[in-house]
Amino acid sequence: MTALRFILFILALLGIFISGALFFRKPWLRNRSIALFITLYSFQILEFLYATSEILELYPQFVGLYIFPSGLLYGPVFYFHVRSFDASRDGLKAKHLLHFIPSILMVVLMRDVYLEFDGKARLEILTSEFFPRFLYYNYSIAIHVSIYAIICFITIRKFFSSLEITNKVYLSAVFCIYIACALLFSFFVEFANNWRDFTPYYFCVSLFFLFIGFLLYSNPKFLTQLGGKYLSSTLSKAEMEIIVNRVINLFETEKIFLNKDLSLSEVATSLDIPSHKISQTLSRLLNTNFNEFLNDFRIKFSVGLLSNPKYDHYKIEAIAIDSGFNNKVTFYKAFSRVHNETPASFRKSIKRVKEN
Repeated sequence: MTALRFILFILALLGIFISGALFFRKPWLRNRSIALFITLYSFQILEFLYATSEILELYPQFVGLYIFPSGLLYGPVFYFHVRSFDASRDGLKAKHLLHFIPSILMVVLMRDVYLEFDGKARLEILTSEFFPRFLYYNYSIAIHVSIYAIICFITIRKFFSSLEITNKVYLSAVFCIYIACALLFSFFVEFANNWRDFTPYYFCVSLFFLFIGFLLYSNPKFLTQLGGKYLSSTLSKAEMEIIVNRVINLFETEKIFLNKDLSLSEVATSLDIPSHKISQTLSRLLNTNFNEFLNDFRIKFSVGLLSNPKYDHYKIEAIAIDSGFNNKVTFYKAFSRVHNETPASFRKSIKRVKEN
């Protein structure tokens, strides 16, 4: 085993260890999605080392079982990671399983390879039919990864302005790394003579994502620390107090928080203040982000509706919509965060107090 391949083996083991630790940390979706991404890649490195070594000749029964279906999981898992930063969205739902259809279809396409051949015969098929068949599977993976790069870019653009500067830095960095890896993979698919030529690709990509995983594992607050250094060098406390007072005044006088589609960029335009300065102010001065700040106003407004007998006939979902929320689920989560109880429970408590 060459030194580079030995390093790859160590990196793969580290990836499995780090992803295992991240999997049990909150926030669940954010950490579990990046943990799953690193796990998938770590096992692909192990398969690569196995399939390009002498071990393959001794134990060929595992060849080709993993790489093609797993290659179609990177895009969806990375999309889930990106999506987890959008505070206006709920968690994953059953419909998101549709993202795994390409991977399932790949298993179906390769059912003959999995079911009809033993290890040695499978190895011969993978070798003899590489150019007429399996090369195109590699092309499909490269295209699939690139399509998800576009999907993630569009998704990030929708909520990027509402993010704290720390999350902006992180998402920008990890997205650029994903793009670089996608381009690198496409290059090797097109120009590599054999799988062993992919060694530099696996080495570079593993370093990128293991570095991210290691930072999240060893120091979960490193983004906050990075942001703190950045924020402290821009606005003074007096300037931030002026900004936050102008934002609060806008919310209280014009009730723009009742607009369910309100964004940070719209607030910035209304006040003629750059959006990043508002984001920095909320994070630095109030220790919150724009979405939480916005939802706090909505929750305060909803409390007035829930406490008013005139709205007793309103369903909770109607209260949510009238308070500026898109749906009942988001309303329940935001309300419970502030009051440690659901809107329905809060309404019942108010009624009991009035009856007594």
